[in-house]
Amino acid sequence: MSVVSIPLCKKNNPDLTMDCENIQIEIFEKVEKIELVWSKFAGENIFLSTEYLKNLEENPADGIIPYYVIIKSGKTPVGIAYFQWKYFRLNENIRENKDAGKNITEKFKRTVIKNINFPTLICGNLLLTGTYGFVFSENIDKKDQWAYLDHAIASLTEFLHKHGKPVGLVIAKDFYTSFKESISQNSFIEFIVQPTMAMEILPEWQTLDDYINVLKSKYRVRFKKAKKDSSHVIKKEFNADEIQLFQKNIYDLYENISNDANFNTFMLHENYFTGLKKHLGDNLTFMTYWLDDKMVGFYTTIGNGNHLSAHFLGYDKSENKDCHLYLNMLYDIVEQAIHHKKSHIDFSRTAIEIKSTIGAVDFPLYLYIKHINPIWNKVVSPVLNLVKPKMDYIIRHPFK
Repeated sequence: MSVVSIPLCKKNNPDLTMDCENIQIEIFEKVEKIELVWSKFAGENIFLSTEYLKNLEENPADGIIPYYVIIKSGKTPVGIAYFQWKYFRLNENIRENKDAGKNITEKFKRTVIKNINFPTLICGNLLLTGTYGFVFSENIDKKDQWAYLDHAIASLTEFLHKHGKPVGLVIAKDFYTSFKESISQNSFIEFIVQPTMAMEILPEWQTLDDYINVLKSKYRVRFKKAKKDSSHVIKKEFNADEIQLFQKNIYDLYENISNDANFNTFMLHENYFTGLKKHLGDNLTFMTYWLDDKMVGFYTTIGNGNHLSAHFLGYDKSENKDCHLYLNMLYDIVEQAIHHKKSHIDFSRTAIEIKSTIGAVDFPLYLYIKHINPIWNKVVSPVLNLVKPKMDYIIRHPFK
């Protein structure tokens, strides 16, 4: 553990409402050391739970190192923050575009990014879409939260530098509303990034048939065709032992989809799913799809209070066209949410258009980013605009 005390007084920060007591920033590398305090702030959010975070420690995605921060005003904890450190090499994170050799823009992009590498500190979770970076006491307003967070970042940056992990870029990720008025003027730069997809599950939907009945004719036909074409596909839910037994097959299917992404910031650990099931138990559903005794796909969902979160998946792309594997997974997730009486499904990013065909709605996300070096901070915006995915999609409206 590292403890850093930083004085912060009102007279130097007239816009802040916090008192003049010292801020203490306590840094930990294992969540088990702070379970009671951490759990108090995390509440029922499963993605900030110690069980979920322990699996990330035991089975980390490549290059990602977690850090946990307790923020105190005097001796009183007022908030927690979750960070990940990773050294990004953009040339490895951006997948080769098949048209790169023909497209002048793609060639220029490749030339620029192949030499851009930066150690990055992320407030939040690269594996998730959503706000999982910090939680403060309810009586602390947004501006003060960001002031505390700035001090946590400064302390953690100093700590990491002493331990051979320099920090260049800092990212606070995935907010559903803008914090532009709360961040310091010369600090983070705000970006609107690729939206997340979410779907409301209406209370009157007691069965999947209730959902189907409110679809427009075109989308009911689409549903029936997808189910008919996949009638020979067998579904089986896995427990932890079965996940471990088929771990190699599962990871291959995951890689099939992950490697298709234009920009991918990590690859999961091979033991990730096995560990996740062991830690989360019934809160994780691991559903597999079989064709002729061969596993051709899987999806995972995580129950998070009244929400059902679609997590990682994978499938055999050669079977997807005829069997509509991915579309059927989306329908099956809807059915699961209805069966378990969830109020919403969080479908995350990617495949925006097809998710909208089953009823999901797009919600813009805000990301905040800065470089520790003020000079480099001026080029953050053009670099991010260069590498961020193009948002080229049409939102469909399947309901009557």
